[in-house]
Amino acid sequence: MKRLNAKELRTTEVDPERVKKLDSWIDKRDMKIINYNGKVYCATVKNHIIYVRRNGKPYWCGNTSMFWSEPNKLFKETIGRMEEEFRKAGYVGCIDINCIVNGRGIYPLEFTNRFGYPTISIMQEGILNEWGEFLYSLANKQNYQLRTRKGFQVGVVCVVPPFPYDDKHSMEIYKDLTILFKKPGIEGIHLGDVKIFDNSWRVAGDSAYVLVVTGSGTTMEEARKQAYSRVDNIILINMFYRTDIGAAWGEDSDKLMTWGYI
Repeated sequence: MKRLNAKELRTTEVDPERVKKLDSWIDKRDMKIINYNGKVYCATVKNHIIYVRRNGKPYWCGNTSMFWSEPNKLFKETIGRMEEEFRKAGYVGCIDINCIVNGRGIYPLEFTNRFGYPTISIMQEGILNEWGEFLYSLANKQNYQLRTRKGFQVGVVCVVPPFPYDDKHSMEIYKDLTILFKKPGIEGIHLGDVKIFDNSWRVAGDSAYVLVVTGSGTTMEEARKQAYSRVDNIILINMFYRTDIGAAWGEDSDKLMTWGYI
């Protein structure tokens, strides 16, 4: 798979390249066409990366960074429009709408009624409450005051080959590899397909989706620095990850404010 231009695609968890405005490359071994007639309630794929076309234009979507805010136009024009229907249905829980936006409007791509990955790991970096209390109150439909950090949170997905491909033969090479740390401390480290064996963390499963490493800060750059310093503390053979998460936020936030979304 070729690499995506980081400036073009800022919320992916892999780096394929988009070399023309309307063209992207994907390995045909990973493509499958399924005839389907009906509603799609939650678009979920094994490796958490979704490729979509809207008006003929291709996009990759995923989750990498976040901040907490009061309801704004972006919320009011998406989930806010459905708030009363959710209340009538008695729904409680996490709701996520993955969108592309520009000066002309908001274009929803993916609707998720659950805690997604790596979203929940990034949420854990930002939420100050005890998660047991939070989930208990959520399940029992109790009023609950959520306390969050000010500023920004960043999540870096750390994987090994054959990610994002499904190759059991290659996966056997990386299973049981030990995950080590240069310095003690696992703050901001969230487990993917990992097991404990002989008191060590080791790669497990078939997805090669190993860790989500998070960081926070009063600015996006501070959050980036903390997250990537934690990544640098990890020793795992052939581990790879994106290095541009949140790097374009200065430009993106200016656009979002100019368009009146935040």
